[in-house]
Amino acid sequence: MCEMPHDPDAARSSIESGGHAEPEDASAIGRWWRSGRLAIAVASACFLTGTFLPLIYVQHRLGLLPRLSASPLDMISAAGPYGRELRSMVVFVIPATAAGLASFLLSRRHGSVMVATRPLVFVVALLPLIGAVLPVLKIAKHHRLNYSVGPGLVFVLVGVAAGLLGALTFGRGVPDPRPRDRDDDDD
Repeated sequence: MCEMPHDPDAARSSIESGGHAEPEDASAIGRWWRSGRLAIAVASACFLTGTFLPLIYVQHRLGLLPRLSASPLDMISAAGPYGRELRSMVVFVIPATAAGLASFLLSRRHGSVMVATRPLVFVVALLPLIGAVLPVLKIAKHHRLNYSVGPGLVFVLVGVAAGLLGALTFGRGVPDPRPRDRDDDDD
């Protein structure tokens, strides 16, 4: 008779991982990194920050008006002297994606649900790239305006990269809830 304690959950996880048990991360940040949640949180924070920073700097080619910065919020509201040229509702996708990714973090708790959400997180993380590049291309068509990109675009690009990285690993190492025993229900 064997006197070693038998833990069926440990045996099952060892078999599922190919016979090699993954070491448990010592810190919460390590668990968040491994599961992709930290990357998605960073992406959400970058998109939120990029909403308030200048996405583009614009000046009239003849220098008639001063050089102005335009954040995505300015582009949505069409404020300022270049409001008509800069007006774009496409940039609304940047703060909307920040809220959407934060929602994914708060509402997905189980590994299988997180893994099933990976394709959606991947697509949602790409949307701000389109929302940031289209207004820049629109301004490039106006030959009477000089433009340069601002730090908001850098935050959007970092957010896209972090979001895509998080989408690839979202839910890794996160356990599913244990099913309740049937014996408890038969009372």
